[in-house]
Amino acid sequence: MLNSLKIKHKLALPIVLLAAVIAGTTTLNVIQADRQESLNDQLNNEVQPVMDSLEDGYRDLYQVVTAAQGLMLAKTQADIEYNIEEFKDNAYKAVPRLSKASVLVEAGHLSPEQQREIDKISAATTAWVKLYEPMFENPSQAISYYEQNRAKLDNEFRIIREQLTTIREQVEQLQLTLREESASSIESSTLVLELSALFAVVLVGFSFW
Repeated sequence: MLNSLKIKHKLALPIVLLAAVIAGTTTLNVIQADRQESLNDQLNNEVQPVMDSLEDGYRDLYQVVTAAQGLMLAKTQADIEYNIEEFKDNAYKAVPRLSKASVLVEAGHLSPEQQREIDKISAATTAWVKLYEPMFENPSQAISYYEQNRAKLDNEFRIIREQLTTIREQVEQLQLTLREESASSIESSTLVLELSALFAVVLVGFSFW
């Protein structure tokens, strides 16, 4: 078949094939680049902020505990006011931060069933904060109130930690999956470039032949 072709067709064939390879390679790389950008956007702008928010929320919880302990140990009015401000500054940030994973459910990255876990930690944290509020509303009775409600406070905190562990595991698994997909996308792009380069070399050899 090749022998029956005119010389100009024989010369044009490798060029056309090479152009097709370049076009195909470019198209595939553009698709992979778009996918890579999408994966990086999900990791950096959706998943990582949730992880950061969970960490901040957990720190808020311990700041509340620290403020409660400080209130019970306070010797001066200044110490009392300081710990009240610490409680107010941290307690009401915890719920929105610990329930931040809802944005991943809304975006379709986590299943709707996982929203139940988020609702549980939100409810438990709200109840836990409300249990602490009377201590800071009536500092003179803080010690007796804490002793009377210690079991309830510990139980709610246990629920919060259990739910936080579950949510963190789900978000970490999502993070791992996205990173694996990103690495796979990079490998695919590299493989396409290598095969294209090999095919181009073959075409050059074929054209000389």
